[in-house]
Amino acid sequence: ADPSIDAGVRDEAALALRARLESRRSGGQRHEIAADVVAARALDARAIETAPLAASMASLASGESPHPDLAVRVECASVALAAGRREVVPFLLAILRAETPDQAKSPRTWERVTTLAWVKTRAADALARAGGLEMQFRPDGSWAHQMEEADRLEAALR
Repeated sequence: ADPSIDAGVRDEAALALRARLESRRSGGQRHEIAADVVAARALDARAIETAPLAASMASLASGESPHPDLAVRVECASVALAAGRREVVPFLLAILRAETPDQAKSPRTWERVTTLAWVKTRAADALARAGGLEMQFRPDGSWAHQMEEADRLEAALR
């Protein structure tokens, strides 16, 4: 196969995925949210290679007009952080501190949701990878554990 053709196909696919995310449609339905999470994850390697895409992912995570679905925002933040966009760190820390006594340290920028285990796990994983640390966060851990882990990850990324 001709590598230039493959690269063109990948670029078209990346553009389509980016356009999907930048439309900022709120899926509301689990399968629609999952499709956007997968779209963000699929752009991971491309964001590392492409500064404008990394900036777009950061904007979708915690910019002035972020994506409306929290899980998608977290996945976009994970991709942006892997690409070196550290401005998403406060958002990811806010995810970890949500619904704990430390949530005032990192105010929430999203509507309250009842289930945070998945987004907290993804946020902790992204922060741990960026800090070169082992992922130790347990979303079902005590408040003390969650707050200590958020503080440990924050310190590693200063």
